[in-house]
Amino acid sequence: MKPLGLSETRFALARALWAVAQRERARELAAAAGEGFREALEDGAQVQAKLAEVEGGLDAQGG
Repeated sequence: MKPLGLSETRFALARALWAVAQRERARELAAAAGEGFREALEDGAQVQAKLAEVEGGLDAQGG
């Protein structure tokens, strides 16, 4: 799996876990996703948008 795809998958899983109140694991996965997106910043604006979503994503969902 490409690093960007892995980061997207990690963030999707983090959001699913957040929704079922597994907050600690969700934060771990979101942090790993954010790290992957940061590493891929040279891929341009799409990655920057995803990084912004990750950084604001879980808390914006409430909880």
